[in-house]
Amino acid sequence: MSAYIFDIDGTLVKYHTNIWLEGAKEMLIKLCREGHQIILITMRDFKRDEFKEWSPQRTMETILNEMDNEKIKFHVLWNVNSPRILCDDSHVELEKRKTNQSWIK
Repeated sequence: MSAYIFDIDGTLVKYHTNIWLEGAKEMLIKLCREGHQIILITMRDFKRDEFKEWSPQRTMETILNEMDNEKIKFHVLWNVNSPRILCDDSHVELEKRKTNQSWIK
């Protein structure tokens, strides 16, 4: 099994919202059912974004709650700076995506 690491904004949901990108939730369900580990990262910050539509609290109440309801197991890292640099001694793959790109192929 693999560990899939996803940024939230513009990758799984429309940038600065909690609205799923087309096919994103279904893709996560499929990966979870296949036994892959899902790690979410985001620059969303509890203090800085407290009253924003995309605040961590609203994110937990919406998309993360939906993921729980679908039995998608995940870990979240909040306030993760960008760019993200992955250093690993095992095989690494990169899928560069455009902001708000659909997951439907």
